[in-house]
Amino acid sequence: MNVKGQESATFELLVVAVMGLAILVIVLGISNYFSSRTMEASERNFNDALKSAVNSPNGAVIVAEDIILSGGSKTSSSLSKQVSIPENCIRIQGSASDSWSVNAGGTAISISRAIQTNVYFSCALGDGHISGSGEACEISCLASFGEEITP
Repeated sequence: MNVKGQESATFELLVVAVMGLAILVIVLGISNYFSSRTMEASERNFNDALKSAVNSPNGAVIVAEDIILSGGSKTSSSLSKQVSIPENCIRIQGSASDSWSVNAGGTAISISRAIQTNVYFSCALGDGHISGSGEACEISCLASFGEEITP
């Protein structure tokens, strides 16, 4: 039996294992990079649609398609800061889903797991989208998660 040959085979196996691990780390890094870029693009599309609805408050529905929502929440307060209107002038609604829940006041949506959905925005002059709140709004907006807004 050739001992030198057996030692060489073990070393070659170690080199192959290290190379395989290095390739796996590189592939996972690339996957993570593209995943974060997708999330950034989705967030940008969400924000652009919201701003577009606020900039043209004519009641038209603006759709942000295939938005990826990760765990966390969106609130009237966080949305209002993006578009500089009072938080009491933004209402949130959503279709029934295992992935999120909207609070009773329509001021927040809690997202329990990542999901891809359409988000619909509509803004109008006055307080048409928040009727019954007793609040006077120059512009009122409705953000609807997964549920189309019917005029």
